[in-house]
Amino acid sequence: MSTTQQATVTTTTTTTTKPYFDPSYLRTVPGILKCLQLVLNAICFICCVARWSGIGGGRIDFYFFCCIVGFIVTLILLILYLFHVVGYFYKLPWYLIEFIYCAVWTLFYLSASIAMADLAGKFSNTFRRYYSALAAAAFFGFLAMIAYGVDAFFKFRAWRNGEKPQIIAQQTSTRTTATVESPH
Repeated sequence: MSTTQQATVTTTTTTTTKPYFDPSYLRTVPGILKCLQLVLNAICFICCVARWSGIGGGRIDFYFFCCIVGFIVTLILLILYLFHVVGYFYKLPWYLIEFIYCAVWTLFYLSASIAMADLAGKFSNTFRRYYSALAAAAFFGFLAMIAYGVDAFFKFRAWRNGEKPQIIAQQTSTRTTATVESPH
């Protein structure tokens, strides 16, 4: 009496078809930069409260615009990456789009921070209560400019190398089936 054993290994690959939350993105360099940009935009906005005092006019309005729009767009991008939505629109040149956004915001923060530093210099002797807020706005604006500039550099390099920002996750499952046949 002999028995024959046969083992079958089946590998199934399925593609996830809906967005999923992936907090590991926050530990990557792009994720850390986006979080840093959000924090700096929020701090810049807080420093911009001096806007309501009626000083500075358009310069403070432009700085305020940089803070608010930068915060909103960066938050949207962070959410898109956290939920792997970017992978579903793989035909869009994400790195080129983000490079342009980060480069423009680098220039915006450069000019807005220079304007805040100039205003701080004008109010340094006459209105000390404005000086601190304007100097802090200039300082944190320059930090935001650096954060967006570093991000623009990484996005440009990734775009030139032809990298894809995210790939839709694939789940691989392995199923082993053992079949035992015995002749009669």
